[in-house]
Amino acid sequence: MRGRSLSLRTKLVLIIVIGAMAPLGAVGAWLSGTTRRSAESLLRSRLDSALSHAVTELGSQWVGYRSVLTDIAEDSAVRRALGAHTSHVVHLDPHLRGDIERLRAATEVVFVLDSARAPQWIVTADADGKPTLVEAKDSLRVMAVSDPDHLLSRVAIGDAPQMQTGFIDARFRLSSLIPGPSETSMGVGGLMAIVDHSTGRVSAPIPLDASALRRDRFTWGGDEWLAVSRQLTDPGIDIVVAAPVAAFMLPFERAARTGLIALIVVGVLGFVVATVLTRRVTHSLVRLSDAAMAVSSGHLDKRVDASGNDEIGRLGAAFNSMTESLQRTLAALSERQAIAAVGEFASALAHEIRNPLSAIKLNLQHVEERLTDARLREPIRNTLRDIARLDTTVAGALRLARTGRMAMSSVALDAIVASAARAALPNPAGRGLTLELPKNGTSDGAYVMGNAAALEQLLLNLLLNAADATPAGGRIGVDIGADNGHVTIDVWDTGAGLAPEAAARAFEPFFTTKAEGTGLGLSIAKRIVDAHHGRIGLRPREGGGTVVRVGLPHCDARGVTMCDRNDGPAKTARDGK
Repeated sequence: MRGRSLSLRTKLVLIIVIGAMAPLGAVGAWLSGTTRRSAESLLRSRLDSALSHAVTELGSQWVGYRSVLTDIAEDSAVRRALGAHTSHVVHLDPHLRGDIERLRAATEVVFVLDSARAPQWIVTADADGKPTLVEAKDSLRVMAVSDPDHLLSRVAIGDAPQMQTGFIDARFRLSSLIPGPSETSMGVGGLMAIVDHSTGRVSAPIPLDASALRRDRFTWGGDEWLAVSRQLTDPGIDIVVAAPVAAFMLPFERAARTGLIALIVVGVLGFVVATVLTRRVTHSLVRLSDAAMAVSSGHLDKRVDASGNDEIGRLGAAFNSMTESLQRTLAALSERQAIAAVGEFASALAHEIRNPLSAIKLNLQHVEERLTDARLREPIRNTLRDIARLDTTVAGALRLARTGRMAMSSVALDAIVASAARAALPNPAGRGLTLELPKNGTSDGAYVMGNAAALEQLLLNLLLNAADATPAGGRIGVDIGADNGHVTIDVWDTGAGLAPEAAARAFEPFFTTKAEGTGLGLSIAKRIVDAHHGRIGLRPREGGGTVVRVGLPHCDARGVTMCDRNDGPAKTARDGK
């Protein structure tokens, strides 16, 4: 058993979801995944920029500091002090005042050493701020208690190595060398540090291992940090700039979440719009599918809207054209089958009825010739007329059986109904039934285009079925009316009626609810109606029983149908239908 397949609408929605929504989901996943990488890339770029700025600024400061040290080393007062070994205060060139003040602000101490590298003097300033040299008597104490957070820079005194008389040692505080870039350039919570090559000391106390600053990525305090560094030879230090990733990523994550939410909203809206538009687009296909199912069930009058000029509209027009062609083909086939059925029936009628009928006719004529009672002659004459009519009917049936053609002409229904009623129920009262036929004038001289013998056989079958279905005391009737260019003939009874299942199969060949029935009566009736381009159906009767309605194209006494009057010149009756 085949499983239930997806509808076209569902397939289209899935195509849209897979073709459009899936890429949006992939974009969302990619956006979330690349947020961190993008943030790290931008943070590292800012750290590199801050580091370059710091290197440039520190290099400029360091050149200035070294220039001041060189000026001190070249000062004649310093050279005289080393040569004379004086113990009093030595005043330096007053022009060095500003430079020495800046130097003292960046250094812990500046020594003047002799050639044996022993501290002799300390560069300082007197009470008036003038640059002076004071004797370094406490130099050992100074060196012992000095802050280890410093960087030593030494400049020789003398023009050549063989003529060097001493040295200038400046102990720079590492923290004073940091240019101090803004946090904005490094990232939120960023730091800058200077590491001395020779000692490994860091410029300022930080709560982490200084070795971590030598890596480009490390973890501190539960956060991941990025670091960039630059190694300098003069001075011999490393400048490190670092910042935490998490704090810098906050705006990126916020933007990523906003973008992801926007993608979800767009995806949901796109799905809803796609579903609505797909429903609208496939609505015509659904109706076309329903119409096709109806046609496959036998409802050939089903049509679809074919007003559009697109592919679906053209498909609808083709479907309508196909069903109309199929309806015409089946109608022609039904007509041929109905004529064949009537021919078969006529052949059987000819063999089973005509010969006994001829014998009855001869016997009645013989009796009529010898009757002396005039009162009995009239019933015999009526019987002979009926026999002649039946003989005509049989002759027409034989012609249909032999040639496959049925003579069509304008036929008055009143006479057909009366003749069929007399044949079906010659004595209704004897069966305990009441037969109700249209009164004179009530049918307004209804005419149809058809074959009188076939129509009489049609009504005969319907009346016989009605009589068989009606118990004694019941009623049977025939009503003639009009409905949209058709003459309607209702044959009704007050019997028990048909169950819905039996009513649905009533016109199938060989289907019967009677123990001794053949199941051909209503089947032949339907084929005769189809041959006349009519319609037949049955329905329950109000109050009990069944109504069989036959609709035949209406025409006048000349054979001009109602559609001929409305759509074109009159067409008279002709044979060979």
